[in-house]
Amino acid sequence: MNILIIKTGASGDVVRTTCLLTKLKGNIWWVTKKENIPLLPSFVNVIDIKYATVEIKNSHFDVVLSLDDEPNSATLVNHVSYDILIGSYVSNGKVKYTDSCSSWFDMGLISRLGIEKSNYLKKTNTHCYQYHLFRSLGLKFDGEEYQITIPRHKKVNNLISIETRCGERWPTKQWNKFDELAIRLKNDGYEVRFLHQRENMLDYVKDIAESRYLFCGDSLSLHLALATKTKTFAIFTCTPPNEIYDYGLVEKIFSSDIYDYLYIKEYCADVVNKITCDHVYDKFKTIK
Repeated sequence: MNILIIKTGASGDVVRTTCLLTKLKGNIWWVTKKENIPLLPSFVNVIDIKYATVEIKNSHFDVVLSLDDEPNSATLVNHVSYDILIGSYVSNGKVKYTDSCSSWFDMGLISRLGIEKSNYLKKTNTHCYQYHLFRSLGLKFDGEEYQITIPRHKKVNNLISIETRCGERWPTKQWNKFDELAIRLKNDGYEVRFLHQRENMLDYVKDIAESRYLFCGDSLSLHLALATKTKTFAIFTCTPPNEIYDYGLVEKIFSSDIYDYLYIKEYCADVVNKITCDHVYDKFKTIK
């Protein structure tokens, strides 16, 4: 069986989609962005989206799994033939999606139900991303783990890593008390390291893999921590914690009214300040 996966978006979303690789049987091609290519396992035929139109043109696949809502990704479906399409595609210049993926895309930006209904579904959703992903294929998610390339590493027992970055799309994701938290952790005798940009994505994976604990927001680092089995304290300010399956590794920290602030486009200090340094530190001291 020949299978094409189109998932190019945020790297964290690509990582959490790799749990499907435990179930899919056959020859797998995956279209994604260049920076994500090192993350995908060697048995996957990876295609840089910049060259995808040429590389897949006129190819035939038994199954196409199209998981992005952006037009440039969904349009790729039009360049191949297939027996089964699951996910997004472009018709009459508009991104649409198959019924099989409706439980996920109905909650998103391209929802055919309208913004009010999609927001309601997002707020009331109690299932993780993997539940919806597996459901679209007629499968049941049962805790299947991420399948990414992980460099050789050794856990450093006293090392705590902190990732302050969360990308630019949702600025309210940026918690503002990591510096204060770092001081407290150092006073407790921990080695504290702030993560930074790496030229090689796998070096970044290794930074997280060798950490004893990770503090972060809802970002790529969270998903890499899950892949590398790193205990994580994740701070959610404007994205739904229910969508993250924690694999028994994540302590989710969020305010009780987080669902009133989902996906705020402008930075909202009031929302960020609802989570105090005391709250995060006390959670660490209680659970670690």
